[in-house]
Amino acid sequence: MTEVRSVEKRAVAWIRGNDGGISSWTIWEVLSGHELYTRRTGDPPRDPADFGRCYRLLLLIPEWRPLLTKVADRFPAWKPFVERWDEMTRLYERDLPSRSSPELFDLLSALWPEER
Repeated sequence: MTEVRSVEKRAVAWIRGNDGGISSWTIWEVLSGHELYTRRTGDPPRDPADFGRCYRLLLLIPEWRPLLTKVADRFPAWKPFVERWDEMTRLYERDLPSRSSPELFDLLSALWPEER
């Protein structure tokens, strides 16, 4: 039987990898409890590729999915994204084979804060 790696070990492995972007780094920073001094954080996902990086992070660490509200608590611009995360996930998964998701792009664009 294979031992499941701890959340902390999976989080460290992920941040050392190359599948990150501002929004996924934001999730990592808030939910890991570690600050990323060398990387900009705070923004929600801007497009399907950016959402995909968040999606893959949460596939690796599914224990974090119920904690996404903590990201919105720290970065209020995330609130509408967290509220519709399941819908965005369905769109992303549905469109994954085609590598194109115009409906997800439109939803992310509609949720993106106007002041940014």
